[in-house]
Amino acid sequence: MQLLVAPLPRIPVTSERLRALLAESNEALAHDARDAARLAAEATALATENSDTGARARARYLEGRAAELALDETRALEAYRESLAGFQAVRDDIGRADALRGIGQVYDTLGDAPQALAHHLRALAIAEEAGDLRSQAAAMRTIGISPIEALVIPRILACTFMMVVLGFYASVMAIIGGAVIGDLMLGIPFLSFLMRIQEVVPVHDLWVGLIKAPVFGFIIALAGCFQGMLVEGDSEQVGQRTTTAVVQSIFLVIVLDAVFAVFFSSVGWI
Repeated sequence: MQLLVAPLPRIPVTSERLRALLAESNEALAHDARDAARLAAEATALATENSDTGARARARYLEGRAAELALDETRALEAYRESLAGFQAVRDDIGRADALRGIGQVYDTLGDAPQALAHHLRALAIAEEAGDLRSQAAAMRTIGISPIEALVIPRILACTFMMVVLGFYASVMAIIGGAVIGDLMLGIPFLSFLMRIQEVVPVHDLWVGLIKAPVFGFIIALAGCFQGMLVEGDSEQVGQRTTTAVVQSIFLVIVLDAVFAVFFSSVGWI
């Protein structure tokens, strides 16, 4: 009697293996383009086998970078365009910006300035929409714009200024709110509350808030810009880096608030 043995089911390649190959290929780009191309090609094959469109697009992008380093513009352009189509299919805006920037760099090498500028500007627009500072910075560098001057400094100045405005607004609203509650619940006339608060609350209480506000704004903007520049890989990194920036900002604000409390206590303001 002949026994029929069913073939063992094929074990699918895990996403961890794909991520490892992509990470190794990305690291290899810094020192060996051939090794990077080999790893990226392996990742492309595995992603295709597992029908992972996003990973395949990222692998093809890395193949394009390796081909660009090897001065094979034709292969690089083909890989970048294929990766762009894959990123569009999975709606990965950061990947789209990377692929468009790669295509623009190839056109730069080929001497086609209009096509290069068009692709760089498209990459910049998509990166701005996605909130990816790293991609914005990379796109700006390729068209000769300093990302520090265009991205970081305006955000730091805006956040610093707006924290001062917010601090002053909060102080004014707190006084008005106290006056309204005092009038409605305690029977203290509105104008009398405003006149008496000048005698009870010293002016330096307002200055304490206005001095701390710009420092906190600077720290929050700096943490946000720093983490934004570290975004890489895919759109999930934006959310992860945002969470990290929030945690770092809260921690630094608490520490600096304690330092301010010691300082203002020593000068007799609190």
